[in-house]
Amino acid sequence: MGHGLQGAFIRAFAQARKQIDMKDIFLFARVSYLFFILPVIMHIKPLPEILKSWTPCRPPKLREWNISKIIKYLDLFFKLRAPFFSRRGTCLKRSLVLYKFLREKGIEVRINIGVKGDNKKIYGHAWLTLNDKPYLAQLQPQMNEDFKVCFIFPST
Repeated sequence: MGHGLQGAFIRAFAQARKQIDMKDIFLFARVSYLFFILPVIMHIKPLPEILKSWTPCRPPKLREWNISKIIKYLDLFFKLRAPFFSRRGTCLKRSLVLYKFLREKGIEVRINIGVKGDNKKIYGHAWLTLNDKPYLAQLQPQMNEDFKVCFIFPST
């Protein structure tokens, strides 16, 4: 195989390939692309600008995406954790990718970013809400309440 990051990338996709439904290869490719390109996009554009471009201004065509498969493929990347995957900000990356797909499907989720802290550290977290309730949350819904929301998109 390859060496360094290229080899890690190839090994990660070889492992992922075993879990991909071949009829969903296009969906897997889109999830993969967003997962890998998102850090680059976030260095080029501010978050509100990214979200605005990902929020349809007209009712979207009904997409046939299977949300559980999107989550499966997205979580697979986090699970594989090749050396080039950052362990920081996984909730933000997950929320952003899901936001894009859900909005394309016509589901009007909102992204929330919050912080909490103690005397030694500050923690951040990102999650989606639908009708002001956590949606597809990784943390238990009551845990999100521990965070002081400092950013919501789209705003009310």
